[in-house]
Amino acid sequence: MLLKVYSQQKDIVIGMPLNCREEQDEQNVIGNYVNMIPVRSCLENKDTLETLCKNLQRTIISAISRSFPFPLLVRELDIPYDAGHKPLFQIAFMYQDWMDTNPLNLHAFQYVEGIHQEGEYELVLEVIEPANESQNYILNWKYDANLFEEETISRINEHYLHLINEFLSDPTQQMVDVSVMSEAEMDIVLKQWNDTSSEYPREMCIHELFREKTKQVPMKTALIYDDVHLTYEELDVRSDKLASYLKHCGVGHNQMVGIFMDRSAELVVSMLGILKSGAYVPIDPEFPNERVAHILSDSEVKIVLTRSSWSTNIQSIMDNLNSDSNERKVVFIDQYDPEELNNPKEIVGRGPYWERPSGICYLYIWKYRKAQRG
Repeated sequence: MLLKVYSQQKDIVIGMPLNCREEQDEQNVIGNYVNMIPVRSCLENKDTLETLCKNLQRTIISAISRSFPFPLLVRELDIPYDAGHKPLFQIAFMYQDWMDTNPLNLHAFQYVEGIHQEGEYELVLEVIEPANESQNYILNWKYDANLFEEETISRINEHYLHLINEFLSDPTQQMVDVSVMSEAEMDIVLKQWNDTSSEYPREMCIHELFREKTKQVPMKTALIYDDVHLTYEELDVRSDKLASYLKHCGVGHNQMVGIFMDRSAELVVSMLGILKSGAYVPIDPEFPNERVAHILSDSEVKIVLTRSSWSTNIQSIMDNLNSDSNERKVVFIDQYDPEELNNPKEIVGRGPYWERPSGICYLYIWKYRKAQRG
């Protein structure tokens, strides 16, 4: 159930060890007589604990009765070998009940806490059954430290114990009605972390607040993206120059400018620059071309800011708008010299449809125009 919540998948496969010492004469033989069996569970939100246990019991009994050597199973299924990924399952569950299975007391042993065999899987839960009812079960979590942090495993353990307590209190509950988080954790996640209200001048817009912050700490870092670091002053200057260019192109109050861009430093510059001159229409580059074309047409956007990496997509979209009478410019914001924005006439070409602009092309612009072709 916990894995279903984490993965949001209902078809779960985990590994379980099976003791293969079936014959009496094998009981005293030294060696590894353990075989791993994949156990598959198909969980539905309407399932109760009772339903899950019955289905799981049938699955495990069937797997034990048809036990097949795991290495041979992998070979028969022709699963490609991957040194960093175990075949069939990456999570295992182990139930140990050996603490009270030594009736003859021939080989006395003592369980030592803190010493465990390193697991071969990404995540393993080992449950050790106590020797008597006065003792508690022991839960050992084994995990790949390259994938999980100790804090994460501790949280998983808390969720696991909470889930057990919830179902034991009412086994008739359906899975969809049970949360892995306690009330205290839910209060933190839903309330405390979302308590982000802060007082600020309500009469000021975002770009105006940013400008006031720039006056206070001009040399402080405002933006970090990959290897790009911009101070408040640098970001303010770049967005000012973009706003100046957009105003020169006729962008004014409440006039729409499209942003067809993925997450980048240019995205932040574009948003601030447009807010200083007009209003922006955010467009996800992952949208289907037909949807983007509809947004551009419906919003009557005249200028679209994008990055050169999306040039093929935007050209295809503009081709779909060939029947649109509106004239549009597509500006590649990552291929310009900010100093040239003060002289847009010098860099904005007036060529025909899809022709590269003439002049000093620090700022690449495609000008879309409905063409009369004879």
